Amino acid sequence: MPVIETHALGKQFGPTLAVADLTLSVGAGEVFGFLGPNGAGKTTSVKMLLALVDLPDAADRPLRGYSKGMLQRAGLAQAIINDPDLVFLDEPTSGLDPLGRLLVRDIIGELRARGTTVFLNSHLLSEVEATCDRVAFVKQGRVVHELALAGQPASLDIEIRLAPIDSCLLEGLLHFGTNIAQTGNDSLQMRVATESVIPEVVRWIVDRRVRVYAVHARRKSLEAWFVEVIGEDQRPG
Repeated sequence: MPVIETHALGKQFGPTLAVADLTLSVGAGEVFGFLGPNGAGKTTSVKMLLALVDLPDAADRPLRGYSKGMLQRAGLAQAIINDPDLVFLDEPTSGLDPLGRLLVRDIIGELRARGTTVFLNSHLLSEVEATCDRVAFVKQGRVVHELALAGQPASLDIEIRLAPIDSCLLEGLLHFGTNIAQTGNDSLQMRVATESVIPEVVRWIVDRRVRVYAVHARRKSLEAWFVEVIGEDQRPG
């Protein structure tokens, strides 16, 4: 059963439509990331959701005399002190040093273990990738894509330095993967379904008397997903 569920949620400030047709569902015990560029409507959405659970002023409650890092820690303590079923975290690691960010990550992990649902808004994609089960990408007030991080395809992008390269070689590699492209005089990129395919690719290339100098493999990062879904010119914020 969803702990958070919205259908066509909207918010307008005068002529400016900050949130439009926001539809999402967050399950019990899930750590859910909310991603988008500056001005996408993330903070407005969080404030609207806080209002729905009778906490309309929680996002802006001041604690005078505290540094930014201390405020972050105090806010996190306030959020979890009563062992809640649902926690909203809006940029919880902002202003924290690396040890502070690790502490927040550990606390989120403990909340997940308790079955607490966490709604996380952060521009630090590495933190989101390390903590969230699922994320939504929001642009211009609308959810444009959702991604289950634990269920990402196991495919890898590999870069191979080799020589010589010709059209027959590139065509033959289609038996092993997709997105094949020559990126230089002695390099190409391709995507394979699993890590186990890589030795087969290298063996096939060598059998054709082509010299292989290096192979680098990497999984598609959350940053790559962000750029693909939101756009290169819209960095997270």
